[in-house]
Amino acid sequence: MKKNLTNYLILITIVFANTGCNSGHDDPNRIDTTWRLGSPRSGDVFVVGRDDANVVVWKNGVVQYLTDTHWFLSASQNLTSSVFVYGNDVYVAGTVLRDRPQLATVWKNGVAQHFNDQTNPNNAEVNSIFVSGGDVFVTGSEGRFARLWKNGVVQELEDAENSFVNSVFVYNDDVYVVGHRIFRYPSGLAYITAVFWRNGMVQHRTDGLWDRWVSANSVFVVDNDVYVAGSVGEFAVLWKNGVAQILNDGTTWAEANSVFVSGSDVYVAGHEDLRYARLWKNGIIQNLDLAGAERSVANSVFVRGNDVYVVGRTEFTDSLGQGHSTAVLWKNGIIQHLTGGLHSRLVEANSVFVVE
Repeated sequence: MKKNLTNYLILITIVFANTGCNSGHDDPNRIDTTWRLGSPRSGDVFVVGRDDANVVVWKNGVVQYLTDTHWFLSASQNLTSSVFVYGNDVYVAGTVLRDRPQLATVWKNGVAQHFNDQTNPNNAEVNSIFVSGGDVFVTGSEGRFARLWKNGVVQELEDAENSFVNSVFVYNDDVYVVGHRIFRYPSGLAYITAVFWRNGMVQHRTDGLWDRWVSANSVFVVDNDVYVAGSVGEFAVLWKNGVAQILNDGTTWAEANSVFVSGSDVYVAGHEDLRYARLWKNGIIQNLDLAGAERSVANSVFVRGNDVYVVGRTEFTDSLGQGHSTAVLWKNGIIQHLTGGLHSRLVEANSVFVVE
């Protein structure tokens, strides 16, 4: 339910020569995108991410492709950003570039819907999805404007220009959105402030002056308390009702990417220095098995009962000096590698949802 600030600092673009796209059983070079995951059941674990340039979903470890390699894809760190299960439907939010412009996309049971105007030259992207009462809320950006879509229709957001929305959460019919806004001094120097919206109106904004890089990446609301995970400079931060708690000591750069509240416990997933995946429980680091990885990142956390699920990636270098990343799921700190069918060098998990 989020997109972190790292994605604006790291951008890889993967381009393929052919723009045709279909499930193509007659072409062995094409990936079958026919939806095969069926209806969700209690306890099913859904993870979304990427396999090289393709959008993928894993259900209980079984991979499902939503795109094939004949689509142009903007392969930033969060190509697919979010997954949400509502009733018998599985929703996946992501960003697809099929020629131009870049498309904010939601797949419902494998069927794609593009939310932005495809005749508009401005690129769009999707960062988070939440379904409440049958209404589908999606956040992202279009050009330099923050966007909140409800059932595909753009909703008003105060101060949307030069803003980016990273996460959405609906509680008691109120729609909470967090992200960041870019300001520029007359000299041209830029700084970023974290922003929190409620029902389209700005409720809180960090001053952004004591540190030039501030972002809110994930929001969770329970019992009218609002929890936001993000970053302030080199610090991973958890805000509760606007009051900040620093999660790391500042000796290395850290970022909080996702927050989930279960009972009286607050879980935050993130990383330190893009090397160590982190799970904090009530501000205390929990053990995550890294299986000897050189680097690792935790992107999303979800809690069901006594089980804590975290997804992200681990990285290693092979004997030829080439870097690889693998999508991983940690359940109660134990690592499970999620594999696709392409034997790709770049695989990552970005969001997790467990069916009640």
